[in-house]
Amino acid sequence: MPLVCASPAKPITTTTKKITTTSKTTTTHTTTTKSTTTSTTTTKSTTAPTTKSTTTPLTTTTTTTTTTTTTITTISNTPTPSIPPGIDTSQIYVNSITYGGTGCPQGSVGTYISADKQTFTLIFDSYVAAIGPGVAITDTYKNCQLNIDIHYPEGFQYSVFTMDYRGYAMLDAGVTGTQTATYYFSGYASQASTKSSLVGPLDQNYLIEDAIESTSIVWSPCGQDGALNINSQISLRSTISGNSGLMTTDSEDGKFTYVLGLQWAQC
Repeated sequence: MPLVCASPAKPITTTTKKITTTSKTTTTHTTTTKSTTTSTTTTKSTTAPTTKSTTTPLTTTTTTTTTTTTTITTISNTPTPSIPPGIDTSQIYVNSITYGGTGCPQGSVGTYISADKQTFTLIFDSYVAAIGPGVAITDTYKNCQLNIDIHYPEGFQYSVFTMDYRGYAMLDAGVTGTQTATYYFSGYASQASTKSSLVGPLDQNYLIEDAIESTSIVWSPCGQDGALNINSQISLRSTISGNSGLMTTDSEDGKFTYVLGLQWAQC
């Protein structure tokens, strides 16, 4: 009998839409980076054990997925600090964290401090704001107030000099998502703030990197535990009636993160 072959699989074509992102903040510039991941699925050939031989040819299907991330970096002349000599980094750790707000219900925030004690990460499970038809006005604004008790050795103090936010935004034309944060230490009047915006149309992951100006940096108390307070907000607004937006759950790991850059000094 003649050999009968199955028709070859049709190629899969992936179309990537070019997305342009602009920011209203004059002190920021936007860089768009793209990463491409290729996965291959192979179907092995088989031969039926009968007198009529049927062979399925080897078929390889390649699917290419393109992920786009918008990065907004606030330009600053603040140098990258280093750990001062003599500090025992094993004595730097989080004693406790308390928090509350519409963007961080109880049990929804995790923390991590890096081994070199120069970055502190807050991970949010439920920090999402939305706008659009059928969405309650209260959902267009979410906030979270955090109080973080960080233990550190006597004779030293620290401050937050950068704040990075990573998440996901889906914004129609005319919709703007704004991320703000203010930090201060308990018992002290001085505070520092950052603010960045994303403007639609936009449908992608984002990374906002804010650097605090050196003249605005607030230092913790010297020689004692300092409770770091962070008041953060996410808000959405639209200039076009009926358009929708969503901000912030990260599409890769389901988490929204703050990464705080810490600098240390002897006092």
